[in-house]
This record gives sequence, structure tokens and C-alpha cells, in this order.
Amino acid sequence: MRIINLWWQFFLIGLVAFGGGTAIIPLLQRVFVDDQGWLTLPMFVDIIGLSQVTPGPIAINAATFIGYQTIFLDSASIPLAVVGSTVATLGVIMMPSLLMGLVLRFEQRGNVKQRMNKILWWLRPALVGLISVSAVTIGELSIETGLQVVLFVIAFGLLLSKKVHPIAIIVLGAISGILLF
Repeated sequence: MRIINLWWQFFLIGLVAFGGGTAIIPLLQRVFVDDQGWLTLPMFVDIIGLSQVTPGPIAINAATFIGYQTIFLDSASIPLAVVGSTVATLGVIMMPSLLMGLVLRFEQRGNVKQRMNKILWWLRPALVGLISVSAVTIGELSIETGLQVVLFVIAFGLLLSKKVHPIAIIVLGAISGILLF
């Protein structure tokens, strides 16, 4: 019953998915690569890459791709894989949708708004840590040569300077991949 377990894993991830898709990358890796063993680390990194270049929220895209891939690898059935992607996507959005509905219902009450602001204020450092771990994990698998290190440093510097749009960095990275590798 991998499909039920898949839904359950994404339901639990959705329950604690604060900070967006990038912040949950370490959690996704821990669950689907390390604990469940449904994906290899290179497969996972490819899925995260696809999730980031596909329009839409990273968490939902990742759930869709992971759901499809894990069920397809288990069954070699495209229709079942589509069910897997649907189940995973529903699992990851269910709790945040319900929680957002509750927060919006009670948000105008002064003490609820203050508590939410305090929770979010204390979550920020943890989210920075999670995003940093994501960057290191993906970087370890993605940067293998000296030339890739140079491209990383250039892209990082340009992004920090805020003089070049991130889309331009993505396009330049793709062009570099075509021309250099």
C-alpha cells in the first residue's frame, strides 16, 4: 500500500511545511531518500530541479513529481503513477489549506494575530537553516568540476549584487550547460 503511505508522508510534510518549498527540501530528502528509500539522491536532486523550473509552488511540484516517480518505479504503470502524483499533491496541500482557513477565520482577533506574528518571527531562523541545508545538499551533488565551481561563484555573486535577474541566471546556466558540457 505504497500509495497510502505516500499520501501519509506528504500529509505529515504538509503539516509542518512552513517557509515554502525550498525550506522543506531537507525534509523531503530525509523521508523519500533516507527513510523510505524510494528515491536515490541523484533522482531526488533531479526532481527538485524540475520542481524549481516548472511553474507553480516548489512543494506542490515536488509532491507531484515524487508521487509519480515513486509509484512508477514500484509499478511501472503510468495510470498508477498519475494516481500517485495526485495522492501526493493532495497530501501535501491538505493541512496547509485547512490551517490557512482556520487562521483566516480567527486572524482578525488581536491575540491570534500577535501569536501568529511571534510564531513566524521565531520560525525564520529555522527556515534559514533548512534552506541552507537544501543549498548544501543540492550543491554537493550538482557541483562536481572546477568549471562548475566557477559558474556557481559567478551566479552567486550576480544574484547577491541584485543587478542581474534570477531568470537571466537560469538562462545563462542552461546556455553554459549546452556549450560547455
